[in-house]
Amino acid sequence: HLVAGPIVRYRHIQNELGSLDTDPNLFSFGMYRFLLGFNKKILLANMVVP
Repeated sequence: HLVAGPIVRYRHIQNELGSLDTDPNLFSFGMYRFLLGFNKKILLANMVVP
């Protein structure tokens, strides 16, 4: 249901959100991927736009 976006009511997905596991390794991997993509975007945007 999470892919449905903000249209889904909270009461329909609260059980799924309440059971999310947190893992520091997954968080650091996600931050790595985010920063890698962000840096690519900045570098490519600076090359395209004068």
